[in-house]
Amino acid sequence: MTNNLPGLLNAALCTVIVLTLFFYRRKESRHKPLISWCAWCLMLLYAITPLSYLCGHPLPADWLVVMLNLVFGVMVVRARGNVSKIFAFLSG
Repeated sequence: MTNNLPGLLNAALCTVIVLTLFFYRRKESRHKPLISWCAWCLMLLYAITPLSYLCGHPLPADWLVVMLNLVFGVMVVRARGNVSKIFAFLSG
């Protein structure tokens, strides 16, 4: 676990993604059940990595996975956790 730098960075990026999605506030936006379901699924999938790392069983990660999670993390932070904006950004 000490010399697994990609695994540690991946766990940190996944933690940032989960916390950003978790603390999203709608303010005056409409509630969209499908988008809420997608956000919940994303949080569930991305929370597995840091939890497994904390339990001492890190998931295998290489630099490609870290880069993809970094790109997705930047999109989530720029959208302030708004999954609807992320989908709009990905669709064009």
